[in-house]
Amino acid sequence: MILSPQHSADQKSKISLNGRILSLDALLVGLAVLCIFRVIAVYFANDFASGGGDFKTGDWLINYSSGFVRRGLIGEMLMMLPLNGESLLRAVFFTQSAIYVLVCILYVRCFFKAGGDIRSSYFLFSPAGILLFPLNDPSAALRKEILVYLSHLLLLMTLKSKLSPWQRRFMLFACLCLYSVALFSHELTAFALPFFIFPLVRSVYDGEEKKTDLIVSAAVLILLTGIGLLSAVFFHGDQDTVSGICNYLTARGLSGKLCGGAVGWLAGTGATVSTHFSDFGRFYLGYLLIAVLAIIPFLAFRRLDRVLWRELLICAMGLSPLFFVAIDWGRWIHIYFVLSSQLIFFDYFTRGKKLPQWNLILIFIYCVSWGVPHYCPQWQCYKIGLFR
Repeated sequence: MILSPQHSADQKSKISLNGRILSLDALLVGLAVLCIFRVIAVYFANDFASGGGDFKTGDWLINYSSGFVRRGLIGEMLMMLPLNGESLLRAVFFTQSAIYVLVCILYVRCFFKAGGDIRSSYFLFSPAGILLFPLNDPSAALRKEILVYLSHLLLLMTLKSKLSPWQRRFMLFACLCLYSVALFSHELTAFALPFFIFPLVRSVYDGEEKKTDLIVSAAVLILLTGIGLLSAVFFHGDQDTVSGICNYLTARGLSGKLCGGAVGWLAGTGATVSTHFSDFGRFYLGYLLIAVLAIIPFLAFRRLDRVLWRELLICAMGLSPLFFVAIDWGRWIHIYFVLSSQLIFFDYFTRGKKLPQWNLILIFIYCVSWGVPHYCPQWQCYKIGLFR
């Protein structure tokens, strides 16, 4: 394998193999497809085949059978299907997989639109990213944050697509609907609000037409978020809620083990979280190190303007309460990385810039030598990566 003559920028992204020209972009897509397939295959083999995971599957089955409760919307929608037992479990698996695949397709598309190539693939294959995070820690794969990613990507693509006024309004409405589904399926969506507001504000100040539509969309997002947070507080759930949902799921032919994970945590209290934190205290520095490793790509951006830096900082502050109310610290780092990278793609595509390039050896070392455990009470958990 030798490098082909580089007479243009396009030829730099191609290699010659036995006289055939292959695009390195195609190689990146191929690797991404392998990662996606692996994530879904592991989920199917480890969880679906054994009746579903208590968190990965159970979280998607929280519903309103015992009355309105936080995190229940997507589960209630799934419960409307005339299915029971394994057929219902298969529908959940298909829903999760379809959303994840769509998110990955849109994410990779935005990456290339922002001028991404093999030398900026540290975004695609970061251990904190959309592809490798669920591979390194399968227990955190296909969780409800993929709904947030999808609604965010849909908003970004709507803002940068050439649409008629009515098409634009329809797409903005679809974004708001999907955001609502994500919000009432998990309250973590509320803490991601700044990631949605900043693109709308930037589009207004960049002179986009139909500014009223953008301002109204931002106002509706803020209103929905307030309602979602209040509903999470006042409809938190208790042991009766857990028992009711559990009885309903088993009556629909599902395994009773689904009641012990995300469903059971509906009855969790502040004292429960505090207990976990007291056991977790000496590992704060471990996650601090992981957070620094995760944002290295952002720190290496010399061309990020002050406005974008300010936006990323405010977005980090918006997500920070999650670290005080829940123990999945690795998930929160992962969510920040994915949403921040999508915001960076939007910025670079808008301004016609190209993502910074790294040395390929440095990219390889960065992507395979560490990982992000979604929750780790043991120091050994941090040794995640190709070399673990």
